[in-house]
Amino acid sequence: MAIQPLAVPVANLGNKKNMPAVGIVADAAGSTAKKEQLMKNVTRFIAIAGASVFLVALAKADDIQFTTLPQAVQTTVIKQTRIASPSRVVRVVQDNGIYGVTVMTDTGQEVVYVNPTGVIVQAPTVTRETTTTTTEVPDGVITTDVIQQYPSRFELLEKKGDKEIYLDHQTGRTIKVDKGKVERD
Repeated sequence: MAIQPLAVPVANLGNKKNMPAVGIVADAAGSTAKKEQLMKNVTRFIAIAGASVFLVALAKADDIQFTTLPQAVQTTVIKQTRIASPSRVVRVVQDNGIYGVTVMTDTGQEVVYVNPTGVIVQAPTVTRETTTTTTEVPDGVITTDVIQQYPSRFELLEKKGDKEIYLDHQTGRTIKVDKGKVERD
C-alpha cells in the first residue's frame, strides 16, 4: 500500500478543517522565511559589532600603554601620584621625549610629566606668536569716522548728549567730540 501525503487529511494534526498536508508545508515555508530573515538580522548585528570592536581598537592604537613605558617612568609616576596600581592611569602621551601621564586620583585627574630617565619635568609650554598692527592716524584731525573705523584703538569714556570723550590707547590722550568738532587734550 503506497502512502500519499497530499491526500492525507490533517484532522489528526489538530486542524478542524480537513485540509491536505500541503497546508502544513505552506506554514513551514512561512516559518522558514521568518527564520531566514532572523538569521540575516543576526548576521548583520554580528558584522556591525565586529566592525565596531575593530574601529575602537584602531582608534586606541595611538595610545601608549602605561605598562610599556620605561620602568623608571612607571616607578616615578606611581610614587609621585601615590596610585595603588597602573589601572588608575587614564592616558599616556609622548611629546618630544617627555611622557605626559594622566592619573585618576582621589581628588580628580592629575597629570605628571616625566622624561625617559624617570625625572619629573615641567609641563611643556606652548609658544604663540602675536602680531600687533599699528595704524597711523594724522595728528591734526580725528573724526568720528576714524573713531568708528578703529574701535579697538578708541575707548568711549563718557557720553553726555552730543558730547563724547574717548581714550586713544595708542597715544594715551583723551579726545573730546562735540557735534562733529574734535578736540585733543
